[in-house]
Amino acid sequence: MTEFEKKIDFTKLQISLDENIKKRNLSTSGLCPERHELYKDCFDEIILNVTNVDPEQGVILSRIRNELNMASESYKKLYESSVSFGLSKAITARQENEKLHAKIDEVISEKVKLMKENEYLKRKLKAVENSNTEDEMERQEEMSRCKSELKRLKSQNEQIKRGLEHFLLNGSDQVSNILLHSSH
Repeated sequence: MTEFEKKIDFTKLQISLDENIKKRNLSTSGLCPERHELYKDCFDEIILNVTNVDPEQGVILSRIRNELNMASESYKKLYESSVSFGLSKAITARQENEKLHAKIDEVISEKVKLMKENEYLKRKLKAVENSNTEDEMERQEEMSRCKSELKRLKSQNEQIKRGLEHFLLNGSDQVSNILLHSSH
C-alpha cells in the first residue's frame, strides 16, 4: 500500500456511500437527485483528501469536478428545455386534436342534415311521380272518353249526312222519318 492509499481510505468511503444509498432507499440507476448529491459529496471529500496529500492533484480534480458540474448543468437545462418543448408540442397537438374533433362533429351534423334533406326530397320526388302517374291515367281516361264521344259524334254525323243525301235524292216525306229515327 502506498502512502497515498494509506492517507485516503477509498474502501471506507465506498462502504459509507453504499450504506447511505441503501439507508435512503435510493435507486441505483436512472436520474435521482438525492443519489447525485451523495456522489457529489463523496467526490468533494475525495478532492479534499487528495488536496491534503498532493495539492496539485487536488487542483486538477477540482477543475475536473467543475467541468463535470458545468456539463451536468448544461444537460439539465437541455433536458428541461426539451421537456418544456415537448409539453408545448403536446398541448398544441391536443388543441389541434380538439379542433379536429369539433370539425368532425360539424361534418357529421352536416351529413345528418343532408341525409334528412335527401330523404325529404326522395319522398317529394315519389309523390310527384305518383301524381304524374295519376295525372297521366286521368289524361288517358279523358282521352278515351273524348275518342268515344268523337266516334259517337262521327257516327251520328254520318247518319245525318246519309239522311240529307237521301232527302236530296228522295224527297221531303222521308226526311221526317229519318229525323224521328235519329232522335231516338
